[in-house]
Amino acid sequence: MKITKEKLTDMLARIAFADFTGYAAVVGDEKGERFIITPSDKLTRSQRMAIASMKMGAKGIELKLYDRIRAIELLARLTGVFNSEGSDLEALRSIFSAEDSGDDNS
Repeated sequence: MKITKEKLTDMLARIAFADFTGYAAVVGDEKGERFIITPSDKLTRSQRMAIASMKMGAKGIELKLYDRIRAIELLARLTGVFNSEGSDLEALRSIFSAEDSGDDNS
């Protein structure tokens, strides 16, 4: 498998913009509120790529996604969002503004 800028960009974007609600949900019923994990065979390839670990813990299944902020930082550097002329803080604000407006291109 050849590593290209496009493949790295795609992988980092999947991690950076992963939505945790696709992995689990809080549901309420007569037993109270419960945390339900999405079965792994129902996860998309993008979702699976963002998972750092999944294991049985003392209180049930523990699901951990890769570090979102680190992925955004690497993605911004790889795509040239961070440059010598602009502020890294302003670049991050623009990334989060696009995400908050629903501009996720998915």
